[in-house]
Amino acid sequence: MVMLDYCAAIRESEALRNPRQHRSDISERQPAKSEHAMEKDAPILLYVTMPSPESASKLGRSVVEAGLCACVNILPNMQSIYRWQGEIETAQELVLIAKTTYACANAACEHLVQHHPYDTPCVISLPIIKDGSHFPYLDWIKNEVKDTSFTNDKSD
Repeated sequence: MVMLDYCAAIRESEALRNPRQHRSDISERQPAKSEHAMEKDAPILLYVTMPSPESASKLGRSVVEAGLCACVNILPNMQSIYRWQGEIETAQELVLIAKTTYACANAACEHLVQHHPYDTPCVISLPIIKDGSHFPYLDWIKNEVKDTSFTNDKSD
């Protein structure tokens, strides 16, 4: 699985906090070493689309039971419009939002993809910005997720 470019997300976050600095200045500067890799217990959201309430509930429960995610929210009644095999399709879907850690994101993604009913499921990881978040909740995520081997390290 390819993780999101967290350095780009951090640079975008900095651009939003400092609107006077030009975007080109942010993208051209060398990131600090701490931007190359996230902390292994950094909180992550996994955004997943699902075809039915039953499949979302079954998959959500299995990823939490496996200890790969602390919590899953299932949001009903989403309409998706997408291109599939050359045709524009419309479908009623649900959104499954799973909370995990950076260290567990790959394992959680693999679990979600392996047990998902779609051939090419949407499973996207999104970083959680700690500023503006409720720290006790972020700690709860970290404490509830099974400690897996850390395989996302991309630092030098």
